Amino acid sequence: MEYLKTTLNYDWAFGLVISLLCIGVLYLLGKTGQFVRRGIELKKVLKNAKIEATTNGFQLNDLWFKYDRKATLFVLVPLLGWGGTYTYLAFILPLKSLLWSLIVLGVPLLGYFGIFFVPSDDGSDYIPHS
Repeated sequence: MEYLKTTLNYDWAFGLVISLLCIGVLYLLGKTGQFVRRGIELKKVLKNAKIEATTNGFQLNDLWFKYDRKATLFVLVPLLGWGGTYTYLAFILPLKSLLWSLIVLGVPLLGYFGIFFVPSDDGSDYIPHS
């Protein structure tokens, strides 16, 4: 019992919670990049389907328009969110801090390419070893 009191103190637990929250936020930011990629790929497929349909004399149905709107939202919502966030930050942060905050945009860029920050599956990674 004495080992647990010395090993599992409040500072360690607080640090663990903050670390997991940061990883969670990074994961969600990476998902915005993945949404943009999914929207762009869906737009490409829809464009090819439209070309094929028009060359064969077919008309586009409601499902095509539904997926086109969905693909547009997948691209526009994250981009407008990031653009709005940085527009707001441009008014409240000094220039040097604003430029340093642009590093955060690397996370959605990594998410676009499928690289995500996720917590480890092995719980022993979070327990201090002595």
